[in-house]
Amino acid sequence: MSDLPIIDLGPLLNKSRSEKRNNDASASSKTEDITPEQKELAKQIRNACKNHGFFYICNHGVDEGLMRKTMQSARELFLLPEEEKVKISSKNNPLFRGYISTSDGLHTCNSKKKKEVGLDQKESFTLGAEAEGPFTSPMHGPNQWPCPESLPNFRDTVEEYWNAQLTLCRVIARGLSLSLGLDQNFFEPHLSSPVAQMVLLSYPPPPSSLDDTVCRTKHTGCGERK
Repeated sequence: MSDLPIIDLGPLLNKSRSEKRNNDASASSKTEDITPEQKELAKQIRNACKNHGFFYICNHGVDEGLMRKTMQSARELFLLPEEEKVKISSKNNPLFRGYISTSDGLHTCNSKKKKEVGLDQKESFTLGAEAEGPFTSPMHGPNQWPCPESLPNFRDTVEEYWNAQLTLCRVIARGLSLSLGLDQNFFEPHLSSPVAQMVLLSYPPPPSSLDDTVCRTKHTGCGERK
């Protein structure tokens, strides 16, 4: 695995922009209508998933200026005084969304493993899908946000980035559909209310007394069975 696959999403983005210009939100492109570039992209995605299990993407369509603004907003959040950050502690949220400090930073569903693996040397801020329209689920719910007086542009910037990432996820889903020989909009009806989460992360330098601290301990994703 010396060369990790990098997939250029340009052919799918060009189709998306064309549909938008035509102002036809219900446009549906069948597999027989795809371009040679999209066929090659589908082949690359299929090979990457079969041989590696994952892939990098480039030419993804997310605005670079927005990415820079989001990174800066994340830096400003983690630079807030601790007393400000704990006001939006994930412990106050039923879906554990919000701020997690280094003292709470354990990524495991099994509390018994806390002493075994130790704490992650990181801070994080989690947000997720909120209930919209008639559909909801136990994983849809409210987010927490820092005080606007402290970070006036944080919420607007992060929500804009969140929406850009959801759009990107739908583009990737179209590529996955094509890689399976399906209509590229096959998954679209099932993506209207995704159970999605996004996490902002900060890895502060560990104290000198903890030189052997691991910033990210071994873990098992919640919901997995071993």
